[in-house]
Amino acid sequence: MTGEIPWEIGNLQSLEIFAAHDMKLVGSVPASIFNLSSLKEISLQRNSLSGDVLQNMCDQFHLLKLENLLLSWNEFSGQIPSNIGDCNSLQILSISVNRFKGLIPKSIGNLTNIKGLYLGFNDLEGEIPLEIGNLVRLEEFSAAAYQVISS
Repeated sequence: MTGEIPWEIGNLQSLEIFAAHDMKLVGSVPASIFNLSSLKEISLQRNSLSGDVLQNMCDQFHLLKLENLLLSWNEFSGQIPSNIGDCNSLQILSISVNRFKGLIPKSIGNLTNIKGLYLGFNDLEGEIPLEIGNLVRLEEFSAAAYQVISS
């Protein structure tokens, strides 16, 4: 598959895994995918996807079962949403090598099931929040090339 992800992907109400990595995809991820409450994994690494993909991802009733969000090696932008901690089923969050900017929100400490957290090679800056210490199941953490600004 090449080209764009079709909006109609949001019609697949029983879809549990959407894996389209290394597919030469372009454009943005259709918002309809974030209405698929059955999704357990979104794997879109190594494409040329862009846009503010995370913005409404963790809103109530959306993606409550999502365990793996793999978005590394794209051109995504925007900020990590302040409600990222509402995605409390997440076990792996991989958003490295994109263009995300701003701070890591304190709510990331609510991802108590997370085992892998990959945030490096973005335009993130600031202090790594102390709440990251709440991630007692965390096995792997990468924030390579993170712009730490201490107070």
